[in-house]
Amino acid sequence: MKKTVLIFLVLLLTACSQRSPTVEGENKRFANKFYPAKIETRYVKGDITAQKYPILFLFGGYEGGWREDEHVQKLQKLGYHVVSITFYDKKGFSNDLANVNIDEIKKIIESYKRYSSVDTNFVGIIGQGKGAELALLMASYYPDIKMVVGMSTPHVSFQSSRATLATEPSWIHRGEEVPYVAYPKLSLTSLKTVFRLMRRKINDYRDIHDVALEDIEAVENARIKVENIDGDIFLVSLQSDGMWNSVFMGKEIMKRLKEKSFKHRYAHKSYKGNWFLSREKSEEKKAWSDIYRFITTSFKVPYTKNIFSTIDINRDNGISLEEFISFIEKEEEKNRRTSMSRMFLRCDTNHDYQIDFSEARMPIIYKSDSYYSSDIPNPNYIPLPPVNYACMISQNNFKEYDVDSDNLVTFNEFSKHLEDGIKSNDDIISANRLEVYKNNSANDRFKQCDKNSDSKIDRKEAMLEICHIDKFVFAIADKNKNGSIALDELVALPAKYAQYRHPFELPYRENEIVCIESYTPETTELYELLLYSIEECDKNYDSKLDTLEATAKECGFTEEEFLEADSNRDGHFEYKDIELIDKIKRFNRVDKDGSGKLEFYEWIEVY
Repeated sequence: MKKTVLIFLVLLLTACSQRSPTVEGENKRFANKFYPAKIETRYVKGDITAQKYPILFLFGGYEGGWREDEHVQKLQKLGYHVVSITFYDKKGFSNDLANVNIDEIKKIIESYKRYSSVDTNFVGIIGQGKGAELALLMASYYPDIKMVVGMSTPHVSFQSSRATLATEPSWIHRGEEVPYVAYPKLSLTSLKTVFRLMRRKINDYRDIHDVALEDIEAVENARIKVENIDGDIFLVSLQSDGMWNSVFMGKEIMKRLKEKSFKHRYAHKSYKGNWFLSREKSEEKKAWSDIYRFITTSFKVPYTKNIFSTIDINRDNGISLEEFISFIEKEEEKNRRTSMSRMFLRCDTNHDYQIDFSEARMPIIYKSDSYYSSDIPNPNYIPLPPVNYACMISQNNFKEYDVDSDNLVTFNEFSKHLEDGIKSNDDIISANRLEVYKNNSANDRFKQCDKNSDSKIDRKEAMLEICHIDKFVFAIADKNKNGSIALDELVALPAKYAQYRHPFELPYRENEIVCIESYTPETTELYELLLYSIEECDKNYDSKLDTLEATAKECGFTEEEFLEADSNRDGHFEYKDIELIDKIKRFNRVDKDGSGKLEFYEWIEVY
């Protein structure tokens, strides 16, 4: 009883001490940022300056504004202008999400509609949590909003986010409070919720919202009039939502739309997850795949259609595996050239697209070799003029880049030198990896498994999670059938079973670590096994395996397994086969109907 009284007093004091935020001065300004559509001119028909694109506004939830992420970037890439608006933030309009003026947010939307490249016929909002509540409200008030996507969306407007005795509306529209459902006062549920939040042990607001929804009269009064929305609606709900029962509320919205004979498209899907999809990455991908499909169906962008038709060379309204691979390779080459260009421009300070000797980075010169880093100024240091340390070319290695000796380095000379250097370095690495493996890897792995340090791995140690050698491999390694594996027996395993001999982290090159992601035959792909064992099978060190190398006894692969890995059927397995297998797997993942070609909405997932 004493604890209850204490919590009651804390709530009362909190309610009395907090004030509603004003709408004057700085507090009236909402943080917002514009992300223009990223348009490539080769996919635009006609004058690019005359093109208009849809615009999407993003609202976050209790966590604040929608910060730039992969989804913002993808929407830009698909030909949409994107604007994130922070209606709730510690530095923004409201610190406690109360009395937020919806009309002021609409003014921001209107300001962006004046941009010449914005198609005002296609204005949409994507919101999550409290932002989804705001999105539905705004679309119900303003008919120029033609699409709403809500993630974890309530069917009513709730009170301000403060769980205190003082209840206030979350939203203000045309100077009046938007009707809301208030949180229960002095109930056991509300006290527990406040106590949990004060202790900051768990982000679980669901109970307090469930109890609030028991007030039938308040719920009916605060229902969002979704039937007034003049556009398409798509809702995403979470089955274990930590905020509120978004599955139930999504169904309530769908029910109301059906009863009101809603004339536009509407849909609701639920996914596994408990907090804005952040805990279930696979479910998040499914949800966003459906969201992209919905958006691109509602707001059809000619730009993305042009890209699709460019890839669809034979114009059969589908992208084949060959067309898909060709497009991916062109994009990879374009990205590689772009990266090279950026590196080149670091040196090309006068932007004449060639690098002369004076633009090359000048090395720091010392009078002696005895200089060491120190806080004390070193008298042997000779100060030099400011130099461009971001440039990869130094005056010492300038001649190596300047192939034709004309005292200028062109972009072709620059990129060829770097590519040749990478290839040469990889050849050295390939030749040295076998010794590194024999000297370190097998011994390190053995020590990890040999828990009792008796210089042998018994069956119990082999089955440990850190060792994870299965019964089948244990039987192969235990050649003398004494029930244990010695280091020599572990090393003698064919390269096919390299995953069992490698440590969990492999030395790949100096100061770089490559981690094996999975360790069992059931989960490890064939090409991953080949990649980790290629240094042992590759007898001539040409960074690729032929049939004889792969099927040799010490390597251990069958001819069928080798043919499976040789994806381009050129009689060799090498890294480009891995890349090709990866592209094929990406294609098959997206080709959900197994038709052998990607339709427009399937292609969007990988673009």
